[in-house]
Amino acid sequence: MVVTALTERQIKILASPAEVKEFERRITLGEVLKGRVKRVPTPERALVNFKGTNLLSQTPGLFEVGQHIFVQVMQIRPKIVMQLLKDEKRKIGPCKYSKRDLIDLLLSIGEEASDENIEIVKSLIEYGLPVGKETINKVKNILKDKERRGEEAVESAISSLADQEKWTDFEALPRVDIKI
Repeated sequence: MVVTALTERQIKILASPAEVKEFERRITLGEVLKGRVKRVPTPERALVNFKGTNLLSQTPGLFEVGQHIFVQVMQIRPKIVMQLLKDEKRKIGPCKYSKRDLIDLLLSIGEEASDENIEIVKSLIEYGLPVGKETINKVKNILKDKERRGEEAVESAISSLADQEKWTDFEALPRVDIKI
């Protein structure tokens, strides 16, 4: 299936009617889909797998093979429309370090190797943010203010932190308003 852009946020699947109907049967309105980038044949295109269906997407060239992205199904008929979820816009890919590596990193900067700190470091790496005592403490303060715990809370806090701070030149990058 080939996907092309209609507007900044919407996409259209170009495929045979049978392929479109099959994919429509497997998705529901409002559903969040996790996609995995399978191939990046050109800087403008990426083959993304959603629920066993490979979709060729037109992209701004920000994806890497193996990267996970999350979209929400906004419309199914008359055409399928998906939107990249906000919290994932800044995510650059899965953390490829082992738990032992993360523990060693925490100990090397003088931080406790708690489960919470390990999750924070993992997410900081996934978002391409610097790992240090100051950053870890900022994330903990956001979590404390929101009185939340768990992986989802950490992801939300780090996404919020990425929006507040200009750690890397995210603003110079093309917006990840991808066309999937």
